[in-house]
Amino acid sequence: MITSGSRDWAKYYAETGALFLRMGNLSKNSFELRLNNIQRVQLPDKAEGTRTALQTGDLLFSITGEVGMLGLIPDGFETAYINQHTAMLRFLPAKGDKKHYPLAFNLLPQIDVLEDSGYSHEEWKMIHETKKIMLNDMNAKDIKVTATCVRVPVPISHGESVYFTVEDETATAQDIKDAVAAFPGNVLEDDIKHQIYPQPINATGKRETFVGRIRPDYENKGAFNMWIVADNLLKGAAWNTVENAEYLVKMNLL
Repeated sequence: MITSGSRDWAKYYAETGALFLRMGNLSKNSFELRLNNIQRVQLPDKAEGTRTALQTGDLLFSITGEVGMLGLIPDGFETAYINQHTAMLRFLPAKGDKKHYPLAFNLLPQIDVLEDSGYSHEEWKMIHETKKIMLNDMNAKDIKVTATCVRVPVPISHGESVYFTVEDETATAQDIKDAVAAFPGNVLEDDIKHQIYPQPINATGKRETFVGRIRPDYENKGAFNMWIVADNLLKGAAWNTVENAEYLVKMNLL
């Protein structure tokens, strides 16, 4: 949600009352609020006050004069509002749990409900769906999977830090890169000298899966790390369905 602040509130200025943040309370080079010169207001009895009331995690930015001044409402901040020279950006939390935390400039190690096992339902799905996709058995013992799923402030595309082992302990990172690059639908983005690696902002709207940061685990032979990014709405859902159907046709299974 984005909204500008309240207009014509000078008539509500008071010695006590709620904090009324103005452009001078924002910062140029940080998100920290400058509270050395503050103004307070006696809240008027009208809906305007509800619209401009601030919450933890709200991002403030100036929209007149020196545009681009910033501020972030910290946890536990007192009741406050903003004036018309300042706008507020609020990342609305998803419904479905008792507590809501700000997502802007934050990371939440919970996606979906938390099970009694300690894993979230999203982690449960990632573990068992991987087994089902790879071995057609969601409880298969021949492939071992664990995961921690984290909600990040990115609108589209999932990113995965993947640690895996291979049977051939003589395999090199270059071998893994070659295998990734040769697999249909993959794009290898792995050039550390030029800081080339997968990013959600680049993967959004694309049908490929982007893989990079491939490197060995020097403590364990045959083990590697890599970073994978794909558009979860396109590649992860709609386009996967098309590819699966095309493959079934190709193999004369349909």
